[in-house]
Parts: sequence; structure tokens; C-alpha cells
Amino acid sequence: MSIILSTLIGSFLLEGIASNYISVGTNFFAPLFTIIALVIVYPYFNNNDSEYLVVAFIYGLIYDLTYTDTIMFYAIIFLFIAFIIKLFNIWLSNHIVNVTFISLSVIIIYRLVVYLLLVLVGYLNYNYWILLKGFYSSIILNLVYMAIIYIITEYFSNKYHIRRTV
Repeated sequence: MSIILSTLIGSFLLEGIASNYISVGTNFFAPLFTIIALVIVYPYFNNNDSEYLVVAFIYGLIYDLTYTDTIMFYAIIFLFIAFIIKLFNIWLSNHIVNVTFISLSVIIIYRLVVYLLLVLVGYLNYNYWILLKGFYSSIILNLVYMAIIYIITEYFSNKYHIRRTV
């Protein structure tokens, strides 16, 4: 559980710090470290899916309260994303290539869901260029972060014999 908490809390804090130093208008560096953390920690729940989904919901609720002015918006989105991550992990093993594919897919799904919900409530006008910018602005930084955090968690899980599903 310590590797789960340290990854989730570290990613949560790092996203807040990174967003202070990365310009909102940048084209290639939009941090989604909290979403990547959900991908990385799933195997450490050892097929306890209900606990994972509860943690993802609470994680999204804390994200709502800390970084946004909404309540339950990101909590529900994080729960949905956690469910998608769970489905991917049923089909794919926990390997760096598969985790990269899952992370890339989850980033695209996350950006698509958030964009569609914001268009639906009238916060954004429909413009596919905004959606495409959301995709490519999220990919580079978050895949680099995923690789680093995967290697770190892999190292500590091997060193301290932390059990995870493969």
C-alpha cells in the first residue's frame, strides 16, 4: 500500500507543481500525472478492483476540491478512467510496452470525455482543433513521466518484494 500512496500523492503534488511552471498556452506539455498514476498503481491492488475504484473516486474528488471549482466532475471521470484501466489490464499484462499503450489510450479517452462533457454543458464551443490540441499537448510529457514512474515503481517493487499482478 505504501507504493500506491506514494505514487498517487507524489503524482498529485507534482502535477500541481508542474502546472505552476508550465504555461497554459504551451503546445506540448500538459501534465496529467494523476491519470498516469492511476495506470501505474493498478497492478499493486492485486485484483482488488472495488478498492481500486474507490481510491480512484476519492482521488478524483480530492482533485476536484484542490485544482478545480467543480464537485464530483473529476471524481466521476476518474472513476470512469479507472474502470477503463481495469478493462485494459484484463487484456494486457503489466509490461512497459503495454503500460505505454494503456497510458496513451487513457490520455486520449480522458481528453475526449472531458472535452465532450464541457461542450455538452456549454462551457466550450465544438471545435475539433481544440480537441486535437488537447490530445497532442498531453502525450509527450505524460509518456515520459509514465516511463520514469514505471521504472521507479518497478525498481522498488522488486527491491522490497512488493506483490503486484502481472
